Amino acid sequence: RSSHGTLDCEELVSVTVNVLINNIEEIEAAGISLFPNPVADVLNVRWTSAPAEAEFRLFDASGREVFMSRWMGASMVWDLSSLASGTYTLSIIATDVQLATPIVVDRR
Repeated sequence: RSSHGTLDCEELVSVTVNVLINNIEEIEAAGISLFPNPVADVLNVRWTSAPAEAEFRLFDASGREVFMSRWMGASMVWDLSSLASGTYTLSIIATDVQLATPIVVDRR
């Protein structure tokens, strides 16, 4: 801190973001199917009661967004072949739905 009580530019500010991970039963209860999981290249997404608008965002373990898609139709196919093996968090946001679930990419 400077003598005026303000932060100097060199000081580091850390922010923690907590994401509630829903279990698979909650995802399925919303009418969403994600398969296969683990995924090697292509993830299939089906939503039986999909809203008109929704966003799907995939985050790596460090919280960096690596994929984003807007919902279009009753089913979609996402090419995740550019992602490294690991566990990612899929965030699903719509008017009445806010869910998050792990997606495992496995290239073995």
